[in-house]
Amino acid sequence: MIVAEVRTVLSSRKQATPDQIAADLGTGRDLVREALRFWVDRGNVRRIFGEESGGACSTRCGGCPLSGACSVGGESQKEVEFYEWISSERRVTH
Repeated sequence: MIVAEVRTVLSSRKQATPDQIAADLGTGRDLVREALRFWVDRGNVRRIFGEESGGACSTRCGGCPLSGACSVGGESQKEVEFYEWISSERRVTH
């Protein structure tokens, strides 16, 4: 059931941290991470760290879905882990 709930939240938000999803669902971060792993393995979700965001994280807050989750321009920005729901049109199949 948590797998479907995580799908619903992340597909609605488009991008979120495990903490944001856990807060939305009123559950623990570790349980959310397990569900996210399921979706990553299926190719529906992409895991991204702040330093890999390709410019989404910068030196100022751009009002992205992660606002409040990182220290913009700070060292902790690189450690921010977030997930992106990938629509079926953008999904890469192996």
